Amino acid sequence: MSLFDMQSLEIFFQIAACEACFSEPHKLKMNRGVSFPSGTSLETGLEDLTLSKFSDEVSSVGSQGDLDDFSAQKDSFSHMSELEHSDMHEENPNCIVLSNADMVEHVLLDWTLWVTAPVSIQIALLGFLERLVSMHWYRNHNLTVLRRINLVQHLLVTMQRGDVEVPVLEKLVVLLGVILEDGFLASELELVVRFVIMTFDPPAMLTRNNVVREAMGKHVIVRNMLLEMLIDLQVTITSEELLEQWHKIVSSKLITYFLDEAVHPTSMRWIMTLLGICLASSSTFVLKFRSSGGFKG
Repeated sequence: MSLFDMQSLEIFFQIAACEACFSEPHKLKMNRGVSFPSGTSLETGLEDLTLSKFSDEVSSVGSQGDLDDFSAQKDSFSHMSELEHSDMHEENPNCIVLSNADMVEHVLLDWTLWVTAPVSIQIALLGFLERLVSMHWYRNHNLTVLRRINLVQHLLVTMQRGDVEVPVLEKLVVLLGVILEDGFLASELELVVRFVIMTFDPPAMLTRNNVVREAMGKHVIVRNMLLEMLIDLQVTITSEELLEQWHKIVSSKLITYFLDEAVHPTSMRWIMTLLGICLASSSTFVLKFRSSGGFKG
């Protein structure tokens, strides 16, 4: 029997975050009040606020003060950008500001409390988290706070459970993809890649010519969802430099580990899809794949 119902969940949402809305006059005041640190021009300010790909500035590494400063700067830029285009939207919807990280970490992300809840409640919970990291206003603040409590690790731990229903797993993967897409942080990508690799435990070979394929199970379903999500993210990358970093951290490791006869056929299809995309999108990857013996056999 579930400990909580939808009404309880709504109360938890209100404890975890608050809503904020802005009237048009307030927007104009805020627009005039946006400022950069002293000695910083508008142009250099915008450059400084750009999130460099694969940096770990908002990961758990670094001081608390650095994270707060980074969040404040990005939020200031987000507000300015939105306010400059306020004429395009007569009325912005209310936005959610994460205000109680402890509630999120110790209640909403503690899946032992929600495992017996109906699937609809579990999906609503994840939908709330997705809203926090998807909306424009205060998105950077929300992401910074959630990264500080290691949201990606919490999601992966939940996906590792054997009692999570497939629709909930699908929602978890969507949420994970939204987080990874923000900055493509190396530390988060490495966590996901290690998790995907962990789902494969090659069966023992009976004989040299008799390879036993792994059986279908929840672990294969989770793996395939994550592989599809990572492929979808990869095809959005247009920067050649970022793509090379992605190949190094994600693609090469997955292809190397899963090009195994024992891998379930459904996973092998995703790996071959990933390999084809890598070969078609990067000449450097082709050279490395050829030099490592990838075209032999």
